[in-house]
Amino acid sequence: MRRLAAISLLFVFLTSNTEFHELMKLGAFVSHYAEHKVEDPGLSLSGFIRIHYEGEVKYDEDYSRDMQLPFKTADCVSLVAPCTLPVSCLPVLHCPLPAAKCARNFFDRTASSLSGCTDIWEPPKSA
Repeated sequence: MRRLAAISLLFVFLTSNTEFHELMKLGAFVSHYAEHKVEDPGLSLSGFIRIHYEGEVKYDEDYSRDMQLPFKTADCVSLVAPCTLPVSCLPVLHCPLPAAKCARNFFDRTASSLSGCTDIWEPPKSA
């Protein structure tokens, strides 16, 4: 079950965040190549690729069919751009530090009793 879930999540990620979904259009590529092959039996696969992917876009009678081929459109564009503020826009807070009474007094032992705070961590008791 975990393997199926992992494969499903990987498939969803690849088809939504990358150009992997263009590979789903391979059926349109094969059928469009077959249509061109009927019109011109001497057309090779490399010739078909040159016609549709090399040079300028040709606005001919099968333009809408050409746009269904893989990697002809950029309809899945995701851009992640971090936004940062310039340093001059950030507020500068000047907080004076309290003067230390003694350089080695890091912990006040008189205020270290936490016994008054332990009741908040205990579950409620029935009456």
